[in-house]
Amino acid sequence: IEDALNRSQTPYNIYGGTKFYERKEIRDLVAYLRVIQNPQDDISLKRIINVPRRGIGLRTIEKIEDRASLKQESVYSVLIDIDTNSDISTKARASISGFVDVVGTLRTIKEVYPVSKLIEKVLDVTGYLDELEKDKNEESQDRIDNLKEFISIALEFEQNSEEKDLETFLTGIALTSESNNDEENDKVSLMTIHTSKGLEFPVVFLTGLEEGLFPISRAVKSMNDSEIEEERRLCYVGITRAKEHLYMTLTQKRTLYGRTNPAIASRFMEELPEECIQKLNTVKKELTYSKASYNILDKYTKKYMNTVNKSTVASKVNATVKDSSKETNIDDIKLASKVHHPKFGIGTVISVVGTEVTIAFDKQGIKKINKEYTTLDLL
Repeated sequence: IEDALNRSQTPYNIYGGTKFYERKEIRDLVAYLRVIQNPQDDISLKRIINVPRRGIGLRTIEKIEDRASLKQESVYSVLIDIDTNSDISTKARASISGFVDVVGTLRTIKEVYPVSKLIEKVLDVTGYLDELEKDKNEESQDRIDNLKEFISIALEFEQNSEEKDLETFLTGIALTSESNNDEENDKVSLMTIHTSKGLEFPVVFLTGLEEGLFPISRAVKSMNDSEIEEERRLCYVGITRAKEHLYMTLTQKRTLYGRTNPAIASRFMEELPEECIQKLNTVKKELTYSKASYNILDKYTKKYMNTVNKSTVASKVNATVKDSSKETNIDDIKLASKVHHPKFGIGTVISVVGTEVTIAFDKQGIKKINKEYTTLDLL
């Protein structure tokens, strides 16, 4: 949302949070990209030379800056020749050499990788993502989500920009992050639902009403009723912030954390009284929670496919197990195959991901089905 507002030059304020491009993890990542593009950028280099921690302390950095100033060179030039600098400890010199090697590797990769893949490599090679994953706390998870969202921004850049190089991407980021005019009085207010408690507005937009976003994926995957109920309560709070008009939005497909998938309308949308809803865009029929054959098979399939008793699982979710001697070989079910389902009738396969197939049925709409547990006859 911030990126779209910036591109359209719509002023906004964030309440109870930090703007996307001002968050530490995003500024760190952008600094890495700037150093990869231009190692002579001393400001960006000093920001990330010890991020994540490499044992390069402030005193060491000061000595390097002094030497760069004395020789009238960039900090990076001094780092390249660090082995000749006797003022720096042996341990620090080894760490600095490792950092220079990482930058050199990433600069080589830059010439052949698109920006989105380069970002993934930066997070991997530098150990930045690994350090966050080790923390296993909610704040670190939020930072990881932000970094993955930054990859989505890079993918969008690659799709829409004529020039797809790193320099053009960084120029766009600089313009985007600086475009918000703080002197404007009439602004869009962005906030979490938690922050909005006790407030009311003439017009409210609740965005991302999709399974995995609202309710959040952690609540969906946990299959914990209390977590889903907490998400439902938050949705109610968001709805009741509007005094006059409430807009609830979702997409047909969403690129999230670098991956594009069909979006399924939030279960909370279906729980609203129909007489209160006016659909503004009905050109295409959206996937809904109840029409997506959502069940606990998703939880079992990947983790327990090889060990679980399929008949036991199938009985719990009202599904059937294929008899391989009588039924169609599941490997024969491919994209564009015509199939018959005992409940939903005839349909066409429009997507195949592992054992999960998405089928457009002639009379029942689009449904996701696990072909490992459901009888599908190939026509």
